[in-house]
Amino acid sequence: FELAQARFGAADIPGALSHYRELLNSGVVGSAVLTDAEWIDAQRNYGLTLSWSGNAREALPVLRDYVAAHPEDSTVELELMRAYAQRGDSNSTLSM
Repeated sequence: FELAQARFGAADIPGALSHYRELLNSGVVGSAVLTDAEWIDAQRNYGLTLSWSGNAREALPVLRDYVAAHPEDSTVELELMRAYAQRGDSNSTLSM
């Protein structure tokens, strides 16, 4: 988790994506390895890095799920709208 966060903080998008994928695909949550708060943070930052890397198709479901659970996070909501726009889906951005 710390390595993924460090890559994210350093704007190392490919490195962050690699570490977040590995972390989230491990399925380890609510354990001594990863707290619930860390899991949520990892999901948030994974969605952001996917979008920033230009991968709107893969980012959209991650960002949609995160925004549905955390509607107060305007940064991720804005990135979700950008991901829709990348895909040329202006109708979805208008409904946000």
